[in-house]
Amino acid sequence: MGIYRVESLCRAHYFLAIVDDVSRGTWVYFMKEKNEASQFFKKFCLMIKIQFGACTKVIRSDNGVEFTSGLMQKFSEGQGIIHQTSGTDNPKENGPLERKSRHMLNVVKAFPF
Repeated sequence: MGIYRVESLCRAHYFLAIVDDVSRGTWVYFMKEKNEASQFFKKFCLMIKIQFGACTKVIRSDNGVEFTSGLMQKFSEGQGIIHQTSGTDNPKENGPLERKSRHMLNVVKAFPF
């Protein structure tokens, strides 16, 4: 998600939310630049492998450049990860993530700063 006018405390303008389709477990990474998504995704895959003994098998994303870049494709192919992309202007295909993102934004807006 992004770009946001107000910087976070860690100077980020974007965030990457990863939602597990089965458990709805959610991991959020704050990014200063969109191109950091591939680095965070690699770290996420390693963390899942070490902490849970599981492998990432399929990812679903929009057609954002941060997900369709050569780095992300090369990593996914090398790990045997299937990358599915949603159709243009069709957020229903990313339903769980869209709902989770909307919820996170509503919670953050409710914080009294």
